[in-house]
Amino acid sequence: MWIVIKYKNNSLDLLKSEISNRLKNTKFYLPKIKLVKSYLGLKKKIEKEHKILGDYLLCYNPCFANLNLLKQISNIKGLKYFLNGFSHNQKDIEDFIFNCKKNEDQEGFLKQSFFGYQMNKKLKFLNGPFYNMIFKIIEEQKNKLKIILQGKNTTINKKDYLFTSI
Repeated sequence: MWIVIKYKNNSLDLLKSEISNRLKNTKFYLPKIKLVKSYLGLKKKIEKEHKILGDYLLCYNPCFANLNLLKQISNIKGLKYFLNGFSHNQKDIEDFIFNCKKNEDQEGFLKQSFFGYQMNKKLKFLNGPFYNMIFKIIEEQKNKLKIILQGKNTTINKKDYLFTSI
């Protein structure tokens, strides 16, 4: 059974090791994206991992169906709390994880295909030299997008950028 855990800042590794030590065959899932900030005119690039669920962790173990066990482990180091309602939302959690894994690259980071997009809607870049800039897609080609960025038409390669609706 999957549970959703809210963990304390900087305590993720400690929490995972504590749970793994107490419960064998526990699986963890934490979807993330790689944000690459590059600055116009500079060759410097800064890569940063970003967890899309913030400080929440998905955790699987068949023993989680036992509510008494959850009460026993509710004081594990690094744990803030378990989200309520996880037992009623197993299908939704599994669908979310399946969708994430389907849209991961070889390194385990989510690709743009996970976020999706719509034509003529405002979008914001999450990486690259246009980081945090707002644009609209005006035409989609096989591997490229024609966009309007700051009043100018330009073309970008789909696989080089991450963006999201705003």
